[in-house]
Amino acid sequence: MKTKLKLLFIITILLSACGGASAPTVAPLPTATLSPTVTPLSAALTKTASDGVMITLAPNVTFELAHIPAGEFLMGSGDNEGDALAIEKPQTTVTLDEYYIGKYDVTNAQYAAFVQATGRTWFMPPGKGLHPVVNVSWKDAIAFCQWLSEITGRIVRLPTEAQWEKAARGTDGRKYPWGNEEPDAKRINFNNNVRDTVVVGQYSPQSDSPYGVADMAGNVRNWTSSLLKAYPYRADDGRENQQVDEWRAVRGGGFIIGSRGVRSASRESYSPTGKYDSTGFRVVMLAG
Repeated sequence: MKTKLKLLFIITILLSACGGASAPTVAPLPTATLSPTVTPLSAALTKTASDGVMITLAPNVTFELAHIPAGEFLMGSGDNEGDALAIEKPQTTVTLDEYYIGKYDVTNAQYAAFVQATGRTWFMPPGKGLHPVVNVSWKDAIAFCQWLSEITGRIVRLPTEAQWEKAARGTDGRKYPWGNEEPDAKRINFNNNVRDTVVVGQYSPQSDSPYGVADMAGNVRNWTSSLLKAYPYRADDGRENQQVDEWRAVRGGGFIIGSRGVRSASRESYSPTGKYDSTGFRVVMLAG
């Protein structure tokens, strides 16, 4: 009886939260329906037509992850980029193993499933089920990844700065996910042109990265697993130590940030316990 009541509670929260959200033009996206016979204590993984992975928590509650192949990419900003900051230099070639990254930011509807399954306290903003979740700390995002790891049986984590940047700009060192053209209000949510978050994927596909990853510029910043240390990036120099309470790098700018801050190489950092109204996250699943 307790299980049935808990599931009914999940359904009620998710349905009420998404009532005012308009459907984006891309698919598939998470909806707000959980089957009354399925609880998100396990998850099915299937391949997508584009070589990505679909994680199904329950009917119509899904995560789509894009495949990022192994290989080299240019990380950071070159000396010829006039709007680059010193913390983005030097630009170097970094080699990564293959991985999968969330095609979209984690949404309020997806986060609500995690909250109910783990008994956490959190309130869904009304009508924003398909908006990216915000006001969640780095530690909250880590807990979400641990939960998703448990129910998928795969290693799910926050992206490193290197994983995030490769997924955002590909291998050719482009300035923005779509290329080198300056952003505008038709392409992304930035510079307070909307003054709030928007539904994930709303600007796809024109602003997608070379790997088909959406919203890597604007809308919300993304937590990464990395400490904000000087370049060149090295995963073994302590910046990926998950046990220290030091400020973590965030990427992608947000809806209040101008063009300089939504460049793929732009870097900021926040307290791991802080919660910010334009900062959310997306997940990485390791291959294998």
